[in-house]
Amino acid sequence: HCIGILNASNFDYEKALEHFEEVLRIRRLLSKESPDKEADLSVADTVEWIGHVEKQMENFDRAKNNYKEAILIRSMYGDESEDVANLYHCLGSIYEEIKDVDASINEYGNALRIRRQCCPGKESMLETLFALARIYKKKGKVDYALECFREAAEKKAELLTKNVKWIRDWVK
Repeated sequence: HCIGILNASNFDYEKALEHFEEVLRIRRLLSKESPDKEADLSVADTVEWIGHVEKQMENFDRAKNNYKEAILIRSMYGDESEDVANLYHCLGSIYEEIKDVDASINEYGNALRIRRQCCPGKESMLETLFALARIYKKKGKVDYALECFREAAEKKAELLTKNVKWIRDWVK
């Protein structure tokens, strides 16, 4: 798995895919032999990485299928996790890339719904809000875009305030 990640970070996507597919084959076997949450989530993790590599290679249909499979697996253990939100965000970015605006809004919306529940104070929520604003602007829904920008600005101000407080406490 780590070799696949190294290859992907070095932009050697073909080799990364080879490694991830071999890891996936082994992890699926292990998951079948002794099914449990850890084994299933390791399969989901590898499927997600394959999706990232396929996306970089602009194999968008394959990337979408991998992300959807990873969502299905992770959802068996609760779909309100940050990992699932990240997968929905990745799907939204693929749909944005292929100019399917409505599907992009839907997937970014799924990511935002989960992020509001599980990780409202993180930068990842801001990324999703900015992505939605960008898509709404493209669709001509300026009011929705401005609402996303407003919420992102409020969240950013909250994050900065927390960081300043943390720095003040640390300096004391």
